[in-house]
Amino acid sequence: MNFATVLERLQRVENPYPGLRPFETTESHLFFGRDQQVADLITRLERNRFLAVVGVSGSGKSSLIRAGLIPALERTFVGEAGTRWRAVVSRPAGRPLATLSTDLTRAGLDSSRLEDSSHGLILTASQLPTAERLLLVIDQFEELFRYKELIAGLESHERKVEASEAAEFFQLLINASRHHPPVYIVLTMRSDYLGDCAEFRDLSELLNDCQYLVPRLTRQQRKEAIKGPLGRVQIASSLVERLLNDAGDEPDQLSVLQHALKRTWDHWRKDDPEQRRAIELRDYETIGGFGNALNNHADELLAGVSSVIANKIFKRLTAKGPSNRERRDPATLAELWAVCGAVTSEEQMAVSTVVNHFREFDAAFLAPIGGTIVSETYVDIVHESLIRLWRKLRDEWLPEEQKSAKTFLDLVEKARNWMAGRGETLRGLDLTEAVEWSQRCNPSQAWASHYAKDSSIESVFEFIRTSQSEERKRMRRAKRNLWIAICCACLFALVASFAWYQWGQAREANRTARSATTVAEEAESKAQNRLRLLSDGMLVRRAIFSGDLGLLPADRLNRQVRFIGKRVPLGYVDTTGREIYDWSLAPDAQSLRTGLDGIAALTYRMDHPTFKQKLYATGRDTKFEFTYTGWGCLTRVLALIEYSNPEVLPEIAEFNMCDVVLRKN
Repeated sequence: MNFATVLERLQRVENPYPGLRPFETTESHLFFGRDQQVADLITRLERNRFLAVVGVSGSGKSSLIRAGLIPALERTFVGEAGTRWRAVVSRPAGRPLATLSTDLTRAGLDSSRLEDSSHGLILTASQLPTAERLLLVIDQFEELFRYKELIAGLESHERKVEASEAAEFFQLLINASRHHPPVYIVLTMRSDYLGDCAEFRDLSELLNDCQYLVPRLTRQQRKEAIKGPLGRVQIASSLVERLLNDAGDEPDQLSVLQHALKRTWDHWRKDDPEQRRAIELRDYETIGGFGNALNNHADELLAGVSSVIANKIFKRLTAKGPSNRERRDPATLAELWAVCGAVTSEEQMAVSTVVNHFREFDAAFLAPIGGTIVSETYVDIVHESLIRLWRKLRDEWLPEEQKSAKTFLDLVEKARNWMAGRGETLRGLDLTEAVEWSQRCNPSQAWASHYAKDSSIESVFEFIRTSQSEERKRMRRAKRNLWIAICCACLFALVASFAWYQWGQAREANRTARSATTVAEEAESKAQNRLRLLSDGMLVRRAIFSGDLGLLPADRLNRQVRFIGKRVPLGYVDTTGREIYDWSLAPDAQSLRTGLDGIAALTYRMDHPTFKQKLYATGRDTKFEFTYTGWGCLTRVLALIEYSNPEVLPEIAEFNMCDVVLRKN
């Protein structure tokens, strides 16, 4: 390299702020304000070998590890003398084990035995030279919990497979951290997922000893983070104070601050390419300030590409989990092609162009940043703050996606029930909304599989088409019945006129009058009997609705009905440690007084805390079966039996489900 080239590089000043993305290991010289935190991490890692770095979204966890801890380990004595480090940074993404295997291979390790057993990571690390240690960083560890948030449409078997892979991945980490020579494990995780850690055995206990909660930076440390990377470039003190005040001292604003600094720098370089002046307040205000810099930047990028494609890409890559918390949802480039319906090479190139537009170094909204990506490459939102602050995504696209996904899952459930003979086709407003949804969203199979892996979008479309056909038939029948009703009304008018004339003649006949009196008395007797039946029936129904058997007439409690039940353990426990079962319950037809043919409906009342809805009604089409998933068993269940014969009063059967099920198990 000649002198002129060296001089040119020295004179070229590049943007020192990463924006939304985290600092990389090669950018440790730009990472300021975290010296004490890095020292604390090294001390804890040397003591425990396992370290969980926890903090809110935007607190700088990833940067602290990548640009702080990893470079510091190369300069600090940890472990035996002469120890060298091989650092591997991995993210669970959509397939944690496969992604980890790829990252280990990229680091020069043979990962072919990684999934052989729970000691697969130990076997992989054993290839290292004696003086070398493996530092494995699992960034965004909370992505392991995504299986709970995305499996609403999965069958039970698929849920178990997803949960099993997550548990297997975590067991690899635990076993490796306890082995000697050790594999040093560092996790980064959002603090709002701490409660989910109970899903993995030993993780909650481990976090009690190995957790490092990222502290908020002091005002002085934030000032170092602003001014330190600038080197010889000057920045106005008024701008520094404005940045500190706008960002406040909340720990979740660091990524937004870095983005605002990056945009301010870019405007300063464009406005003053010769660098004659310092970075000033006017540069900061031009890009929208702290509150609007990110939103304005995203809108500018969107204006340069197809908004239709960008809409589908960002809807696929973002989600909201429990408690309405925003969450990234990585996808491979091939998945994005499929979601956008890109089949031909030209269509796929159009999608890739939009992805590249948002992941260019100056944009840095999508990862990986820079370089070439292929169909298997995972694409991801760089930071959750984009979901919070880009108004187009937060207020329009994401709510639309949530509503569309809910509509789809509802249709999947209704279509399954219809195909199984347990439900009807859509009608009325439900059908209108389903047709509008299918026309507006035009979802692809790839999109549908993301929310319900076992469901075909074509089966949903077929259900909608069948519902439309049935609705047209109902409309034709309704029109025909309307004409019949009109004809009957005209005929009734003629008959009524004739009857009026006849009635006038009948008034004069004494015998007809006495006969009419007799008929009236008989009708009154029948009405009184009907009233008694109605009153007793209302008491029985009030008893089942209130759960108070004291309201029952003496002969309305049928103790002869027997019930058949069973339970199947699901292998899960709730947050209090109670085991979860799948229970099923059905009446024994031989114990019913009239058998199945004489029963019109059956209503169960459940008082167990598992049930938010106390009453569940069934009919003959469901064969009186009732199934629920919950812990424990029902010690008291009331069943209201209603008969097809309206002259027969309903009854209530009371039984103990624990006796019914546990006696048979």
